[in-house]
Amino acid sequence: MTVHITPKSSNSKVGRLMVTTSSQQSCPTTCPHYQTTCYASSGFHLNQHWQKVTSGERGGSWSDLTNKVKTLKAGTMYRHNQAGDLFYDTDEQGRELITLAMLKELVDANKSSGAKGYTYTHHKLDYVHNLEAVKYANRNGFTVNGSTESLTQADDVVNAGVPAVTIIPTDHEKIESFKSVDPSDGKKKELFRVKGKITTPQGRRVVVCPAQQAHPNKCETCKLCTKADRDYVIAFVAHGNKKKVLNAKLSTIVPNKEVA
Repeated sequence: MTVHITPKSSNSKVGRLMVTTSSQQSCPTTCPHYQTTCYASSGFHLNQHWQKVTSGERGGSWSDLTNKVKTLKAGTMYRHNQAGDLFYDTDEQGRELITLAMLKELVDANKSSGAKGYTYTHHKLDYVHNLEAVKYANRNGFTVNGSTESLTQADDVVNAGVPAVTIIPTDHEKIESFKSVDPSDGKKKELFRVKGKITTPQGRRVVVCPAQQAHPNKCETCKLCTKADRDYVIAFVAHGNKKKVLNAKLSTIVPNKEVA
């Protein structure tokens, strides 16, 4: 269980935020992208870093993370887990359940400094244990977004009281791709133009990630994913080296049953 802290990210979409990376043992095996279409494993540099964190070559203990969070200035925004998820234990029924003690330590550290930490999870929220753990974090100032693979699933997660993000395919009818030079590094990158209103099946507004729409938008200035009480869903357009495989997978996903 290793966690690495990067004081200032070099990712052009994230911005100069503190980010963390948790070892791969934190990832639930029930994640639909587990060892297949995982974004963190598709990029060479991030994947190499993640492998070193997983092997213990880089990073430190959970206490190293929580002690660092306690020292942050009030209002400091940081992203937990640019790769990895919330650590968990497996019960006698084989269910992967978020480790409450570790999550509470992070939530408490975040609260004590007044920082604005946020993350995403693919843990199964139809387990009451996980759902209540995530809701606890959101109520207490550390934002945990429920990651989904369809707008239907996103509705289910929001109905359960958790902020949701989702993935939409590159060929979605309401978006179009274009290339633009990123002024931060001079490289031409793919962005997406939103051509019309996107809503969930239950009528919720869907906001396409601003960092995927225009430069120089980035997490550092956007902050939408830190808002636990938002009434809209944030959508990320399939991207990365595995986007073609991911697009194909999204077309076959059957919406999950409603979250309890």
